[in-house]
Amino acid sequence: MPKANKPDVKIARILRKNMTLPERLLWSALKSQRAAGIRFRRQHPCKGYVLDFAHLPSKTGIELDGWSHHFTGDQDLQRQRELEVAGWTIYRFENKSVLSDPSLIARHITNLILRAAPPPTQSGEVGETP
Repeated sequence: MPKANKPDVKIARILRKNMTLPERLLWSALKSQRAAGIRFRRQHPCKGYVLDFAHLPSKTGIELDGWSHHFTGDQDLQRQRELEVAGWTIYRFENKSVLSDPSLIARHITNLILRAAPPPTQSGEVGETP
């Protein structure tokens, strides 16, 4: 995977230090999903944007929408299209949903990723079946 350019990395670092309450709550809940073998990155630079959360092996991005979101309407749609063309799947959740039950949202995200995972091979490795 190509490295992000330096301005994107700097922005991502600033965003990590200044996460909103919904982002902090979801990040805490997502970290608890590591037992399922799923690890996320927060504020991940990708294609000139910064995803709120990213699962790199599945190229899944998680975006929280609401009062703290920088993009609106057409900008969100354009951003999502560009990321999807690059092979990413983007799931969007409202801040208010995360605030009401971050653990539920984290479990839902984990289930989405697990359902999208390729089946294990006979040797137990993830990939195409022989």
